[in-house]
Amino acid sequence: MKLEIEPGLVFAIRLLNGAYGFGQLLVRQEPIFYMAGYDAQSQTPTLGHDTIWKAKPVLLGNFFDVLIRNGRWAPVGHSTPPVVPYPCFKIRIGDKFYVETWDRNRKREATEDELAQLQPRSNYGPIFLENALNAYFGLRPWETAFEPLRTETVLAVSKLC
Repeated sequence: MKLEIEPGLVFAIRLLNGAYGFGQLLVRQEPIFYMAGYDAQSQTPTLGHDTIWKAKPVLLGNFFDVLIRNGRWAPVGHSTPPVVPYPCFKIRIGDKFYVETWDRNRKREATEDELAQLQPRSNYGPIFLENALNAYFGLRPWETAFEPLRTETVLAVSKLC
């Protein structure tokens, strides 16, 4: 049976302490998914349906799905994705910089202040989410490179769109 890798898929991520953290595919944008990492941990790679509803998304970003496809991250079910903020990015076209929405549907010229706050569009390897989730739980040092994934950071940036 072929694994359905689609929005709503909830998956387990083995953490450095042997427990499991959880993530979810929120939206597909070829070739990546916008994914969430949650504040929930479990001693087993299973999660009750209501647990994911109670869990808070603490990390958000664009990631490739190879660790689901190769079995390192185990699918544990499907759930309606939560309402989350989506970032906007700074992009360069010719000699000008623009603010672009996550879905790429809107662009406008960026101000100097926005250029200082926004990141370029980034698609991460899935190990980056795994490392950031381990850091969130205090299982490895937090790196400044993880900051753009924090839900609070994404929320602040989303207000610039």
